[in-house]
Amino acid sequence: MQISRDTISGLFLLGLSIVIYLQSLSFPMLPEGYPGPSLFPQILALSLGLLGLGLCVSSLREKPEETFKTSLQKGSSTGWGRILGAMATVALYPLAYPYLTPLQSSLGIPFNPMIGVLGLCLFLLALIAKVPLRAALLASVGGPVLVYVIFTQLLGVAL
Repeated sequence: MQISRDTISGLFLLGLSIVIYLQSLSFPMLPEGYPGPSLFPQILALSLGLLGLGLCVSSLREKPEETFKTSLQKGSSTGWGRILGAMATVALYPLAYPYLTPLQSSLGIPFNPMIGVLGLCLFLLALIAKVPLRAALLASVGGPVLVYVIFTQLLGVAL
């Protein structure tokens, strides 16, 4: 039996979700039942775990078009370019922070400019994943707005 790429990806997501969840258990708990710093990582871990499980289940139901072994043998350069592009985009987010925070205070911007960088990163990741332009634009605007509303309005955390 050969393992499909989706099965490998699903198992990776499941493993990653377990690691994230176990790490989040070491975060401090807030008094009186308020959500603490572990809430977001635990939601992320649960989401990744469900996606990984879904990917594993769907890969078992369908006959794999390409196995993990044959995809490694092909060595697609466009696949590696997309992976490296996604990694560079994710690295952009924390690298931009030291430069944007002083800019925020000097310009008197009332919100954290990292929200804008998040939108840019989401847009680039959507383009790398070959998402249609409308959906990429929607994600790049809707994602940061959702993050802003969840943290500032629902959780009362200043960004």
